[in-house]
Amino acid sequence: MDTLLPHTRETHRALAARLDQAERAHSMRDPHEGYPAVDTFLTMAARHTAASHAVLVPAARRKLDHGQEMARELVEESRRFELTLNQVKAKLYGSPYAQRRSWRSLWSDVRREFEYVSRMEERVAGELAASRVDEDPDWSAMLYRVELHGPARPLPWIPNRGVHGHLARTLAARVDGWAEGWWATEPRTLAPDPDEEPQPSEEQASPRHNGRRKRRR
Repeated sequence: MDTLLPHTRETHRALAARLDQAERAHSMRDPHEGYPAVDTFLTMAARHTAASHAVLVPAARRKLDHGQEMARELVEESRRFELTLNQVKAKLYGSPYAQRRSWRSLWSDVRREFEYVSRMEERVAGELAASRVDEDPDWSAMLYRVELHGPARPLPWIPNRGVHGHLARTLAARVDGWAEGWWATEPRTLAPDPDEEPQPSEEQASPRHNGRRKRRR
């Protein structure tokens, strides 16, 4: 029995549970207690997305009849998910550009994009499993290995294909390993929501209009 689809679904269940914990973290009275839950979710999500790029995308391109289109859709959905993770990371680390966003609105975006990309990954995994032959590699094991050692932060703008993509994500993972050791010595807290800070002007608070694209369901 091929384990790719069960592995993918189990990973999504684990990420959903971590997302629930992270979403509740900003309601803790002590901001020091909330930080690890958010950071852990971001790390797990980033590493899984890197694994999806490294394993599912090239496998779909090579193996499936309509794999080019499916791979392109998966890359697009993954990038949108990583962009929302970037927003959370920015607020977590105190970026002034992210402070006007509330935690509630950020988590709403993350949950929406997570649902989209999860459905797309499971669709790709299901079709790969259905077309599997004995000569195919163990995609589940490949995903697991990349998830263990992938970059610990979302990287929506670096290459995701071929040698350049592999080198970029390998280098990012090494940099993250160094950065994690440095940040471990620094006390971190969750940034407060805008209603706990001086309110921005009406012009500053006006949200940008972002057109949404049609997606397959």
